[in-house]
Amino acid sequence: MVRFYINIENTADPTTLILKKQTDGGVVTLFLSFCMHATGIWRLFDKESIQEFLYRLGVIFKTYGIIPKFFTNDSLVVYEKGGKKAEFNLNDIIEHLGMEISDNKSDLIPRDAWLDKIGDYWRQACIGAAFSGAPMLDKVIVGKNKYKIASNKPKAPDEEYNKIIDLFVQEAMKTIGEEPLKDLSERTHGQRDLLDEFVKFSKTKPLHEFKYSSVPLDIKKVFFKQIFGAPWSKHKKDFEEVVNDENGYLCAFIHLAWLWVNGYIVVHDVKMGDRISHYADVDVRMPFDYDNYDGLNKLGFGINLYDTYTDYQLDRIAHLLKEEQK
Repeated sequence: MVRFYINIENTADPTTLILKKQTDGGVVTLFLSFCMHATGIWRLFDKESIQEFLYRLGVIFKTYGIIPKFFTNDSLVVYEKGGKKAEFNLNDIIEHLGMEISDNKSDLIPRDAWLDKIGDYWRQACIGAAFSGAPMLDKVIVGKNKYKIASNKPKAPDEEYNKIIDLFVQEAMKTIGEEPLKDLSERTHGQRDLLDEFVKFSKTKPLHEFKYSSVPLDIKKVFFKQIFGAPWSKHKKDFEEVVNDENGYLCAFIHLAWLWVNGYIVVHDVKMGDRISHYADVDVRMPFDYDNYDGLNKLGFGINLYDTYTDYQLDRIAHLLKEEQK
């Protein structure tokens, strides 16, 4: 799995963006990060990725009037942060050309693949924003300190609206102009080299291989008790249903603990304002399905391997899965 973060080192003037972060919490940068997650765009490193980002903004913000706003007053969308409304516009994007939010091998998810799961990308972006404190649009207050998110998921556009988006992208690119794009390739050259090294590493072979069928039954019982809070004998039916299921939650927890104790997990600290959160990702060389962990934490939604591992205190028993060094 790739890592997610916010990197503005390759923007035209990162110092100014850092100063803004100190004065307003980096609101615009955070909102742009939300937009990039929702559109499956991992970095704004070239003209093609910028054009595709604008196209996808037109798709996800259709119900928020992005195109009428642009042709009326050069604004894109209006969002709220800390009770105050702010406009997101093309100048904000220009300032962030060179930004990246992931070490994914490619700069973006292919359009067809993104459109096919557009609702999932929107939902995950909203969940990420809720945890990080980033501004988002799809948030409805339903009670004191309670709200729901991602109820207004975007849909793939029809042919008629596609034509309107194409016109929007053409005009937006004209507004951006060629000058901001000229040194973008030079600024991002170093990061491209690092990405190439990452690709080379991803092709090397890890020392170990996880085999759920090789995990002793006694260890599976220990993990069941840790997860369920009671011995397997008290929930014999549940245990028998999952003990040999390689697609079940017991295998998912054991696999995560195995990866952790054998050094195939990296933990990252993310600071958003005064808040510090954590997330973990898996060595890119290891076969791993993150979707198996959707909801496997005490909050009951989203995917956060760090929370899953710590919520169930898997560190207490992970040593049982330690492999011998080869």
